[in-house]
Amino acid sequence: PYMLERAEIMRGPVSVLYGKSSPGGLLNMVSKRPTTEPLKEVQFKAGTDSLFQTGFDFSDALDDDGVYSYRLTGLARSANA
Repeated sequence: PYMLERAEIMRGPVSVLYGKSSPGGLLNMVSKRPTTEPLKEVQFKAGTDSLFQTGFDFSDALDDDGVYSYRLTGLARSANA
């Protein structure tokens, strides 16, 4: 997914480490974190079945010291499926 930095799959019983969970495993979804370096990404996609998709990902520091930063991501999709 566009708004995730990574997805970690832990197989088997992991309740000893993470509390109550299913015996099959655990999926840990890690969100994108703000960066102090400027990031400006915009994407446009088109495909079959009238698929249109656009996304954006912006991040930067809010102050000169890099103590405060922000990250703004978004995704929109339209299709005739």
